[in-house]
Amino acid sequence: MLTQRNATTNGSYPTHSSSPSLNTKLGVHQQVDDEESRLSDVACNYDKEPIMPNVTLGGTSYLQRLKLVARRILSKYGWSKSLDSNKSGSERNGMDSNFPFCKILCITIIGFFIAFTIFGYLTFVMARNWLMNSAPDLLITQLVRKGNLKHLLHQVIDRVYLYDLEKNEPKLFLGMDTSHDGEFTALVRHMLNNEDFYHYETSNNNNNGKNSEIRNTHTIVDIGAHDCLSGSNSFNFIKMGFDAILVEPFPNNMKLCKYNLERARKSFVGDKGAVRMKQRIEFVEAAITSQDGMSVLGNRDDTDAWGMQFFVDNKKSGAIAGPVNAATQQDEKHLDVTSDSTNNGILVKTMTFSTFAAQYNLPKKFTALSIDAEGQDLNILLEMMRSGYRPLYLIYEGLHGTGLKIEGMAKHGYKLVAERGWNQIYVYRGVDDAAAKK
Repeated sequence: MLTQRNATTNGSYPTHSSSPSLNTKLGVHQQVDDEESRLSDVACNYDKEPIMPNVTLGGTSYLQRLKLVARRILSKYGWSKSLDSNKSGSERNGMDSNFPFCKILCITIIGFFIAFTIFGYLTFVMARNWLMNSAPDLLITQLVRKGNLKHLLHQVIDRVYLYDLEKNEPKLFLGMDTSHDGEFTALVRHMLNNEDFYHYETSNNNNNGKNSEIRNTHTIVDIGAHDCLSGSNSFNFIKMGFDAILVEPFPNNMKLCKYNLERARKSFVGDKGAVRMKQRIEFVEAAITSQDGMSVLGNRDDTDAWGMQFFVDNKKSGAIAGPVNAATQQDEKHLDVTSDSTNNGILVKTMTFSTFAAQYNLPKKFTALSIDAEGQDLNILLEMMRSGYRPLYLIYEGLHGTGLKIEGMAKHGYKLVAERGWNQIYVYRGVDDAAAKK
């Protein structure tokens, strides 16, 4: 035994005659070690190779490189046969060109590329032929030439906006500009860059005479609110938390107005928050005219619900007459009505702007005024100026007459900042500033 240990220590193995059992055990261990070493080398080679080997493939074509990548991908997911340990190094690296799955994958990729190329070309040819043959019949050519297509895109894309209702909550709401020609968007863009907007209007909150709180607020007055949704200049401001006084003489429109605003307010999660609890919305079912009393509201065209026009018959309606002057007489000629129109109209309440402002506690300086009074716009505006009320922003519709003269508005401190459709948008700069610019 001592001799065998010494022999083993010196590096020579004992013979079969000395110890057959020991020789057998050593031989088996040596074969196992050789096999584990060979498998370890193979595994290390495959583990260290990336999918796209970082070696020089000199002389190999792009197709062969694609085959190599495809073979390795298929081998990774177990779709190819296990590699034979007896294959040469080039075969183990995936360079054998007889691999069927690789060819199928290459043909499939090339086929898809060719198919998409043909599809794109055919689509281009069909679209070109349709534009050349069918577009003139559909007036698309004229639409593009006149720029109406660009205008249509602006009317859709420019009307979408995001805003936050509660300043302390990271919530954004998606809104759509419902004004007729983007008046709301034009106003908001100017407001964001106008320092006067944030502190122009203030309100005094008196809680039963105990505590008086002065806070910055924003009020929009919409004279001629219609249904408060379609073409409305106030709808989006109300959704953003503005206080609103909505004037609409036609009863059916007023019902729609209340319904649309109630539905809009319910659509917000923050309705019970601080902003909504303080929001003030007043519905005034009356017409703002040159006198207080009752008047007959008629329609120029019974088939056109948008063509509402005021007609006043002082004898039949019993309206309270105001001071008579040349301007008042001219207004009465415009508002006078025939017996046929009176029979087709409805009796509504009328009030002057001064009466309206005093009754609904309108501050002298408020944020915005939109006037769409079907012909009474100028009369309302002049009375508002004489009464000392100055909205920061003024939206004036000139559809039923000529628009306001910029020089005349400048005398009252207003500057034209935008025109949308038949509406003019003015901002108040102060009489002194306007006079200094002359």
